[in-house]
Formats: sequence, structure tokens, C-alpha cells
Amino acid sequence: MLLGVQSVLKRTVDGGKRMSNFAAARFWWVFAKGGRISWIVLTATVLTMVPLFIEVNREKMVLEQEKIIVADMRKQGYTDQELHRMGYSAMEPSVGLADAAK
Repeated sequence: MLLGVQSVLKRTVDGGKRMSNFAAARFWWVFAKGGRISWIVLTATVLTMVPLFIEVNREKMVLEQEKIIVADMRKQGYTDQELHRMGYSAMEPSVGLADAAK
């Protein structure tokens, strides 16, 4: 009877060791692949988002400067048609960064 219990316990422990080794090997494989995928995604995000962020901020500054110039020219007596011919938008744009610049 005791021999049967020992063999069952031995098989159970051996099975646990095999499962543990299998899980450890798969964990490191997933960890390595996940780390590489994370690196690729984060690098692509940084390389895409940083220039986009800089460009959006630059566009906001240009719109603010244009508003100041248009307001100054209106004080000098320029009409909307004259401002339009000079390339300035006399009206607020209805799309884009107009809402974000406020």
C-alpha cells in the first residue's frame, strides 16, 4: 500500500516539475516576444506622435499670430476683401484647430 502512495506522489511531483518547466519556458518566450512587440509599438508611437504634437502646436501659434495681424490690419482700415486678397482669412475657420486655439 505504501509503495502505491509513493509512486502516485512521485508521479504527481514529476508532473508538477514538468508543468513548471514548460510554463517557465513559455513565460520567457512570451516575455521576450512581448518586450519586443512593446518596444516596436512604443517606438512607433513616439516617432509618430512627437512630430505630430510639435506640428499641432506650431499650427496653433500661426493661427494666433494671424488673428493678431488681421485684428491689427482691421484697425488700420483694411476690408475683409483686401485681407482675403492678401491671403489672410478674415473669418474664423469652421474646422481644424480653430476650436482648439481658443
